[in-house]
Amino acid sequence: MFQVTHLGSVGVLLDMYRFLQRSKNPCTWLCGKPCMHDAHERPKKHVWMAMICVLLVASACGDDDGRDVGSCDALAADLTTALDETLAAEKRLGGTAAAVITPACGRWQGAVGKTGGDKALTSNHLLRVGSVTKTFVAATALSLVAEGALGLDDTLDTWALELPNADTITLRQLLNHTSGIYNYTDDEAFIAAALSDPTAAHSPQDLVDTALAQPPLFNPGDGWAYSNTNYILLGMIIEAVTANPAVAEIRSRTIDPHSLEHTFIAGDEAVNGTLANGFGPDGEDVTHALHPSAAWTAGNMVGTAGDMVEWAMALYGGQVLDQEEFDEMLDVIEVDEVPGGSYGLGVISYDAGVVGTPAIGHSGGVPGFTTEMYYLTDFDSAVVTVVNSEAGDSVAVLKRLIAEITER
Repeated sequence: MFQVTHLGSVGVLLDMYRFLQRSKNPCTWLCGKPCMHDAHERPKKHVWMAMICVLLVASACGDDDGRDVGSCDALAADLTTALDETLAAEKRLGGTAAAVITPACGRWQGAVGKTGGDKALTSNHLLRVGSVTKTFVAATALSLVAEGALGLDDTLDTWALELPNADTITLRQLLNHTSGIYNYTDDEAFIAAALSDPTAAHSPQDLVDTALAQPPLFNPGDGWAYSNTNYILLGMIIEAVTANPAVAEIRSRTIDPHSLEHTFIAGDEAVNGTLANGFGPDGEDVTHALHPSAAWTAGNMVGTAGDMVEWAMALYGGQVLDQEEFDEMLDVIEVDEVPGGSYGLGVISYDAGVVGTPAIGHSGGVPGFTTEMYYLTDFDSAVVTVVNSEAGDSVAVLKRLIAEITER
């Protein structure tokens, strides 16, 4: 089953303005031709830009909604075909949900395959998005930096966190994985215990203690190693500095302001919607193989592909962070562990050789689900793919959908 949605029209000014707020190049969406802007600058949110572009539409676009309807319908059909063909080629259990936003055509979303038995996967299903959670946590931390409540060069002993090198590990090093702190999910004994009792909750301190049982991987700043422990510590710091639950701060600073009505922090708040089943490599149902608290602020969020693509456009389109923090987020370091890629503050940056065009975003993987959420910097577009099977290839789907956008 496929669901296709196009953004509104000139006659619906509210819908237009909301899209203009999140678009780096609003006139491209409205008229199908770009306005002059600096790709390195965040878009401005002024009402006059909306009104100017409305006038441009009326005088220059020709169509009453600024879209080349034929081209957009053709793109939607090609994206639908691509989603169907990639699943058929893999011959696996489960399905794929995806969403795309382009300036010219707005949002497309689709889903194909199953979510257990004969039940079709739909665009309305919630999916576990794993480490895409880190983009929300990083944005929350950076918003606190903007307010002066946190500093990127603050050391962990500032918040009385007791761990080796606490007096030298900085907030920045947690965000970009240069802290040297062991990744607790690499501990086989922890994973085995967590899988043996998926009803057992884990406190953040339990997760950190698992990591601290192992020696540091390297001195702070002397290397790079992806560590979920870094983002558990970030959740603890957010709670320490705000005196509020991390879930409340993440929701109030990222989810609610951007109307992500189908995004939830599993294990910490009620999840309203139907969660799709997720399958292991041999087809076993692993939807609830781990308690959500085992991932906490490193990867416990659920949402629809549609919500995730809206988040990608908002975050990487410059509508979430102030310019200074936006630039800090994209201050990346090259890492051998990510071929063709670099890592910033909760963001992966790929060169054109990886997915066909420069892209920034994040991937996620938890039992039963793999997620890709990327913003195409040269096209002001975003693509999200979520596969509800560990036997699936979410990157292959991502590349195929990106090709449909970039090769037109």
